[in-house]
Amino acid sequence: QLDAFMAAGAIDSLDYLVLLPPVDVCLRRIAERTGHGFDDAEAARHMHAQFADATIDERHVIRAGSESVEEVADQIEMRRSSASFRFDTRSL
Repeated sequence: QLDAFMAAGAIDSLDYLVLLPPVDVCLRRIAERTGHGFDDAEAARHMHAQFADATIDERHVIRAGSESVEEVADQIEMRRSSASFRFDTRSL
Protein backbone atom coordinates (compact mmCIF):
# COMPACT_ATOMS: atom_id res chain seq x y z
CA GLN A 1 0.00 0.00 0.00
CA LEU A 2 2.90 2.36 0.63
CA ASP A 3 4.00 2.03 -2.98
CA ALA A 4 0.44 2.87 -4.14
CA PHE A 5 0.43 5.96 -1.89
CA MET A 6 3.78 7.04 -3.29
CA ALA A 7 2.64 6.46 -6.89
CA ALA A 8 -0.49 8.55 -6.30
CA GLY A 9 1.69 11.37 -4.96
CA ALA A 10 4.39 10.94 -7.62
CA ILE A 11 6.95 10.30 -4.86
CA ASP A 12 10.01 8.19 -5.67
CA SER A 13 11.36 7.80 -2.14
CA LEU A 14 10.70 8.78 1.46
CA ASP A 15 11.75 8.04 5.01
CA TYR A 16 9.19 5.64 6.47
CA LEU A 17 9.04 5.00 10.20
CA VAL A 18 6.54 3.46 12.60
CA LEU A 19 6.94 4.21 16.30
CA LEU A 20 5.43 1.20 18.06
CA PRO A 21 5.80 1.20 21.84
CA PRO A 22 4.24 -1.69 23.75
CA VAL A 23 0.46 -1.46 24.02
CA ASP A 24 0.59 -0.89 27.78
CA VAL A 25 2.82 2.16 27.21
CA CYS A 26 0.35 3.52 24.65
CA LEU A 27 -2.57 3.04 27.02
CA ARG A 28 -0.71 4.66 29.90
CA ARG A 29 0.18 7.67 27.75
CA ILE A 30 -3.43 8.05 26.65
CA ALA A 31 -4.63 7.91 30.26
CA GLU A 32 -2.01 10.46 31.43
CA ARG A 33 -2.39 12.87 28.52
CA THR A 34 -4.22 16.13 29.20
CA GLY A 35 -5.73 18.58 26.76
CA HIS A 36 -6.06 15.92 24.07
CA GLY A 37 -9.32 14.72 22.56
CA PHE A 38 -8.39 11.05 22.12
CA ASP A 39 -9.01 8.87 25.17
CA ASP A 40 -10.53 5.69 23.72
CA ALA A 41 -8.44 2.82 25.13
CA GLU A 42 -10.23 0.15 23.08
CA ALA A 43 -9.68 2.08 19.84
CA ALA A 44 -6.01 2.46 20.81
CA ARG A 45 -5.75 -1.29 21.44
CA HIS A 46 -7.32 -1.96 18.06
CA MET A 47 -4.99 0.43 16.21
CA HIS A 48 -1.95 -0.94 18.02
CA ALA A 49 -2.90 -4.49 17.08
CA GLN A 50 -3.27 -3.47 13.44
CA PHE A 51 0.23 -1.98 13.38
CA ALA A 52 1.71 -4.85 15.42
CA ASP A 53 0.18 -7.42 13.04
CA ALA A 54 0.98 -5.51 9.85
CA THR A 55 3.62 -6.70 7.45
CA ILE A 56 6.17 -3.94 7.98
CA ASP A 57 9.87 -4.49 7.38
CA GLU A 58 11.50 -4.26 10.83
CA ARG A 59 13.98 -1.68 9.56
CA HIS A 60 11.03 0.76 9.52
CA VAL A 61 9.92 0.05 13.10
CA ILE A 62 11.12 1.48 16.40
CA ARG A 63 9.69 -0.43 19.36
CA ALA A 64 10.56 2.11 22.04
CA GLY A 65 8.88 1.87 25.41
CA SER A 66 11.01 2.95 28.34
CA GLU A 67 13.39 5.27 26.51
CA SER A 68 13.16 9.03 26.97
CA VAL A 69 11.88 11.25 24.18
CA GLU A 70 15.45 12.43 23.64
CA GLU A 71 16.76 8.86 23.36
CA VAL A 72 14.10 7.94 20.81
CA ALA A 73 14.78 11.14 18.85
CA ASP A 74 18.51 10.32 18.82
CA GLN A 75 17.79 6.79 17.61
CA ILE A 76 15.52 8.12 14.86
CA GLU A 77 18.08 10.67 13.71
CA MET A 78 20.92 8.14 13.72
CA ARG A 79 18.92 5.64 11.67
CA ARG A 80 17.54 8.34 9.38
CA SER A 81 20.99 9.67 8.61
CA SER A 82 22.11 6.15 7.66
CA ALA A 83 19.09 5.89 5.33
CA SER A 84 17.79 2.79 7.10
CA PHE A 85 14.21 4.17 6.96
CA ARG A 86 14.43 4.96 3.25
CA PHE A 87 11.69 3.44 1.10
CA ASP A 88 12.40 3.76 -2.61
CA THR A 89 9.87 2.71 -5.24
CA ARG A 90 12.60 2.61 -7.88
CA SER A 91 14.02 -0.49 -6.20
CA LEU A 92 10.74 -2.43 -6.20
